[in-house]
Amino acid sequence: MSRKLDRRVIVVDENKRSKVIADGPSPFFIEDPARPGFKSSLLWVSKETPVKLWQTPEDFDIKKYGINPPKGGSLCRYVTFPPDKDLKLRINDSDIRHFFESAGAPHNSNYVTLSPHPYMEKANRLDFCFIIEGSITLILDKEEVIMNAGEIVVQRGTNHAWSNHTDKPCTMVISSQSASK
Repeated sequence: MSRKLDRRVIVVDENKRSKVIADGPSPFFIEDPARPGFKSSLLWVSKETPVKLWQTPEDFDIKKYGINPPKGGSLCRYVTFPPDKDLKLRINDSDIRHFFESAGAPHNSNYVTLSPHPYMEKANRLDFCFIIEGSITLILDKEEVIMNAGEIVVQRGTNHAWSNHTDKPCTMVISSQSASK
C-alpha cells in the first residue's frame, strides 16, 4: 500500500521555547490531470540562504512556489508518481504545458517529439531525491537508472524525467536548492 503524506509538523522557537505552529497535511499541492494519482505537496519554502529560522508560512506566499525554489532559496516537497500505465494513452503538448505552468515552472519543460519521456525537464536547481516507497526510473538523455526505496538521487541541473514502470505508486521526498551554472 502506498504511503501518503498526512502529517506535516512545523516547529519554531518562540521566546527561547520550542513550539508547534502547524500540524496536519500541507494545504499546498499540485496535481496533474494527465497523470491521475500524481501529487506534489509543498512542505516548506525558504526564500534565501542562510535561512531565517523565525519565518512562518504566513511570512510569504508559499502557494506561489511549485517545483522550483526561489532564487537563492530552497523548497521541500513530497511527491507521488502513479504507474505510467495510468497515463493517458496520448499525452499531448497541451497536457505537458499545463502541468509545467501549474507547477510554476513553464520554462522547465524540454519536451520535444523525440524526447525519451514527455515530462523531460531541466532547471537551475540541485535536487536531493529520496525514494521513500516503491520503485521509479530516472530518465536521462542517454540512459535510465532504476531507483528503489531507501535510495537517493543527487540531481544537479540535468535534463531528466521520472517514469514509474511498476504497478504501484512511488513516493519521494525532493529537497531542491536554487543553483547556478
